[in-house]
Amino acid sequence: MLDFLSDPQFWTGLGQIILINIVLSGDNAVVIALAARSLPPRRQKQAIFWGSGAAVVMRIILTVIAVELLRSPYLKIVGGVLLVWIARLGRPRRGPAQPGARSAREVTAGLRSRLKKGATHQRGRIVGLF
Repeated sequence: MLDFLSDPQFWTGLGQIILINIVLSGDNAVVIALAARSLPPRRQKQAIFWGSGAAVVMRIILTVIAVELLRSPYLKIVGGVLLVWIARLGRPRRGPAQPGARSAREVTAGLRSRLKKGATHQRGRIVGLF
């Protein structure tokens, strides 16, 4: 079942994907900084730490999954569907913006939303590479 781990082509492909992924992922730092800027200084550090850590873990997991998915003959169709989903998630929501401080619940909901969008965006990037 895990025979692919001994295949040098697997590791070469994984390395290439990781390298390309790192080059294309500079926007995550900007998004995390923008999300954390309205928090108190102590919370900013926590948000940056956990947001960056989650982005790295998510990127590693999704890269390994992408390597396995590359064996699928219908990958481009799945990639197209994912890109449509990404576009749909990126649309702004309707309703008035609420000025003022954010509660912990809003910050947690925002972090969850960003991680979900990031995971989807990451899958689309990886699929788009191939």
